[in-house]
Amino acid sequence: MICPRCSVGEISEATQECLVCGFSRTGGVVVEASDWNRLDDPILPALERQFQVEGVLRRGTTSRIYLARDQVTGRLCSLKVLPLSDDLPAGLIDRFRKDAQRAATLDHPHLVSMLSFGATDEAVWYAMEYVQGRSLGDLLRTADRMDLKTCLRLVEQIGSALEYGHRRGMIHGNLKPANVLVDPEGWARVADFGVNAAFGTLPRRAPEQSIEENYGHTAPEQFGDAGELGPAADQYALAVLAFACLARRPPFVGETLEEITRHHLEGPIPLVAESRPDLPAYVSSALARAMSRKPTDRFPGVLDFATALAGVALPEPAPVPAAQPEAILVASKPEPEAEPVPAPAPVAELSAPKPEPEPEPAPKQPEPELVPVASAPGKLEPLAAEPAPEPVAAVAESAASTEAAAPEAEEAPRTPLLFVERGGRSHARDED
Repeated sequence: MICPRCSVGEISEATQECLVCGFSRTGGVVVEASDWNRLDDPILPALERQFQVEGVLRRGTTSRIYLARDQVTGRLCSLKVLPLSDDLPAGLIDRFRKDAQRAATLDHPHLVSMLSFGATDEAVWYAMEYVQGRSLGDLLRTADRMDLKTCLRLVEQIGSALEYGHRRGMIHGNLKPANVLVDPEGWARVADFGVNAAFGTLPRRAPEQSIEENYGHTAPEQFGDAGELGPAADQYALAVLAFACLARRPPFVGETLEEITRHHLEGPIPLVAESRPDLPAYVSSALARAMSRKPTDRFPGVLDFATALAGVALPEPAPVPAAQPEAILVASKPEPEAEPVPAPAPVAELSAPKPEPEPEPAPKQPEPELVPVASAPGKLEPLAAEPAPEPVAAVAESAASTEAAAPEAEEAPRTPLLFVERGGRSHARDED
């Protein structure tokens, strides 16, 4: 193919670059095929308005991955297309749209971000950011057994991404080496997070892959008609992945689906110490617990498994306190007796105002004396006007003259009496 930039050199099939000017249609990315055709890729014509396909990264039966460039943003991305079969389960497209919408909101350094998604009558698709690197499955096929330090770094990175999604109510459901991308610096990225549950608890089988690659990482609770999918299934798959990295072989093998299913559900749990006796004992015990048959026998979370795999002891759960009675008598050292405190005076109700102290009663005035006043017979004398207050001495002389005149009043003939009030002062009798 002649280079479209310089029109002189040719595009190499091995490197997809121009031998003269270095131009690359794929940005230096090595692709499986630089061109696509409508016969092998019948779904792509419906996406030509949104994506410009630069090459084929992987073409399989159940999924196809293309290197494409977004027509709007010009960004290079990985376009994954999942063809749909004729016996399409009811509601699959709606479930896929809902799960993909939630997955597009995830943002984590060890997750491959989802950029866009959609569906047609023949397939569902989603575009992810392109990650320059290789899958962990390719590395395991060509590399030797992984050392413990490198394996722990990968488990911690993958585990942090899984825990991030679990806290937001999302499950991967199909974690395997092919879905983990590793760049040249050893930075791991998890792809396809959150979009597998729409197709069921059991992953879709790719005929071009082996049974171990399809179902070697599947948790026991995912098999069967009443399969379950939860965070514990991702922990099981991560333990299988760590086992394969350390032992350079999968823990569960089989030639058929029934055989590998039986190995997941029955028989002893494989121990990595049989292949790697040089590893610490805590590594083998942590992997065995994470690959337990029952989800409740595994670690509480993915990060707990990563911590135990590194040899860090997990804190023991606090014991649940027993039910206590309502009142508990506790013996204590008697305190010294305090001086008696006088009882406070009764307090009136808050709503009533504090009464004012009553004034002392005024001294009782002496009752007025009835003084008989003599007058002419058959004639009532008018009362004289009340005199002005007299000095104390005059009052005393008036009292003495009254006592002296008393006998004279007894000798006078009885006449009608007139009662006059005397308020502490004496009145002089008028004489004819």
